[in-house]
Amino acid sequence: MSNPAPILQLRRRLAELGCPLAVAKRIVAETADHLEDLRQAGLAGGLTETAASAQAALCLGEPAALAEQHLTRLRESSWWGRHPRLGFGLVPILATPVLWILFWLVAVYSSVLVGRTGFQFYFDVPAQFGVMLIGVGLGKFAAIGLIAAIYHRLARRAALNFAWSVLACGLCSLYALFFHANLEPHSFMLGIYGGFHHWFLPALNSNWPEATVPLLVLLIAHARQQRTTAWLLQPAS
Repeated sequence: MSNPAPILQLRRRLAELGCPLAVAKRIVAETADHLEDLRQAGLAGGLTETAASAQAALCLGEPAALAEQHLTRLRESSWWGRHPRLGFGLVPILATPVLWILFWLVAVYSSVLVGRTGFQFYFDVPAQFGVMLIGVGLGKFAAIGLIAAIYHRLARRAALNFAWSVLACGLCSLYALFFHANLEPHSFMLGIYGGFHHWFLPALNSNWPEATVPLLVLLIAHARQQRTTAWLLQPAS
């Protein structure tokens, strides 16, 4: 690339905006090709190398504004991008309990099939009940982790700021803190802790491992975004 300055500026702005890696690579490649076409057109018109590069950069426009235009179009193309406050503020509050119960029931049903106990609440075979008990425990972790990952994925696909992922995953973490699902040989409990003493004593003592799962999802997502940022900040070649 004979004129890397506009592309480098474009990369930097995409990094600042938190552009997903796949989208960033496409935007950078398309812009670099377009810039080179403009430069070649200038050379064909009799301009010198320096003049053709300068004219190409001028015709391309402001790289920062170009990056913002690309991401604005991407956000406008999806409901989540157009309505982030609803999608990552209100939807997690309403949908997380329902999704969690559905995903958790899938995990429990899977453990039922593995344990071959049948769908019943009176278990006479300790080994089979142990399989279900493991399924109950792992299901809580898997369900909340999957939900948090879904919210983050939706935010990334809409090219939204990382703060929206933090908001949605933070709400998942709060739900995890107060959600309880217990299975015993003659009882089955599923719900949200209620009451002042439940919120600040049993929930904090027993549910904190599940509450850390959405935060772990955020850490992994942040690490991946750092890789994207590092790639974008590399000098244009």
